[in-house]
Amino acid sequence: MQFFTRFVFIFLFFILLTAPVSVRAQILYVNALDPSGSSLIALDLSDCSYCPVLTPTVGPDHVFLPDQRFLYGSNLYDTNMNYLGSAPIPSSAYSYASLNGLIYIGGGVPIAQLSVFNPVTSQVTYLGDFPGSFPAYGGNLYVYNNELYSLAESGNQIWKVNIANPASSTLWGTLPTTSNGFGTLFVRGTAYANNLVYITDGSAGYTNVHRYNPATNELVLLCNNWFAPPYFNLEPGYPNLFFIGLYGLTVSPPGVTLPCTCITNAGFMAFSPLLKICIPEPVQFSPAIGTYVQSDDILQYIMCTNPVAPLQTMVASSNTPSFSYNPSTMQLGTYYYIFSVAGNNINGAASQQDPCFDISNNYISAIWGNAPQVAFSVPNMNFCQGQCIDLNVSLTGVAPFSLTYNTGGANQVINFNSNTGILTLCPPGNVPLGAFNVQAVRLEDQTCICD
Repeated sequence: MQFFTRFVFIFLFFILLTAPVSVRAQILYVNALDPSGSSLIALDLSDCSYCPVLTPTVGPDHVFLPDQRFLYGSNLYDTNMNYLGSAPIPSSAYSYASLNGLIYIGGGVPIAQLSVFNPVTSQVTYLGDFPGSFPAYGGNLYVYNNELYSLAESGNQIWKVNIANPASSTLWGTLPTTSNGFGTLFVRGTAYANNLVYITDGSAGYTNVHRYNPATNELVLLCNNWFAPPYFNLEPGYPNLFFIGLYGLTVSPPGVTLPCTCITNAGFMAFSPLLKICIPEPVQFSPAIGTYVQSDDILQYIMCTNPVAPLQTMVASSNTPSFSYNPSTMQLGTYYYIFSVAGNNINGAASQQDPCFDISNNYISAIWGNAPQVAFSVPNMNFCQGQCIDLNVSLTGVAPFSLTYNTGGANQVINFNSNTGILTLCPPGNVPLGAFNVQAVRLEDQTCICD
């Protein structure tokens, strides 16, 4: 029994040692520039997926303050990205780094300068100029082993910053050759976390994210060819402009994740007059314009009876811009309103519980009816050349009616406000003798168009 107990204890101990540990995916916050402005993006390093946090906005760099407020440019936000006000940051600010409760700021034109921001007193203090050979604008600042460093904007240089006397800052070393074959990184931002530094590099055609270990001088490619998301308004003809503007990286404190801005967009319905359809024909319309759905989203169309409460009065949904008449849920002569919707794809439907569920802010209208009919009659079929003749018109459907007819030339239109009327025809004098044909080309009543 003693041996068995000891065996069980050892087995349980082994289970505890080998149990899987849940690790939160590391999130980088990237400041990306496009022609419409600067956009803050959350980048998940576990799968290189991304989403916008603020777009478009302003500010060359960003950093978390010790109290977890977020400084973006000179604007302060809480961790829900609610605007808190501005901070007295120099207009030349280019790169931020947090160290010992203070925020160090690189900037200055034409000479690179170092300043420090105290988030408790909201004071900014100028510390001095960097040496003339220092990276432009103070480089991309980061903290490693409780000391301040700077990565060159271009090239492989790493500088150790002398906070007490920035002019005495020294060249510390160089980055290794990148794994993508480029010997020189075009550094766009740095972020420090867990004794590691994250770096983005890019030029026209590619953008990569690397992890750098200063202790071993090791550079590892994490995200390759990270392309611009389609919700950015890139300038036509310059599809790679996005790649030139990654100006900063920030790693969030443990347990802090900034919320993504919803980018799911149901677009808007292309303009259309009232769609009048004869059963059993389906109603067909142009697809929604300006839509954007993510990989787990679906775009659909819904039909409702009240445009003020479309989701509450929905009678049908469709994955294509078309609806068929369903006599069990629809009625002839009833006006229906069509919206586009987008959201998480749950069992083939756009989930209304998706926090980013979106519905178009406009709609198009449709109505079904029985096909109208027209019949012509005349008391006397004979009439003389140059005379007029009255045709009795009998209409079946819902008044008013619009009748398009043809007597051998161009189509002509006449309207009737009731189910009966007179159509007076006066053929020109040069019409040859013989049969005179009258043909109904198109008939529209209040609910249906019959061609």
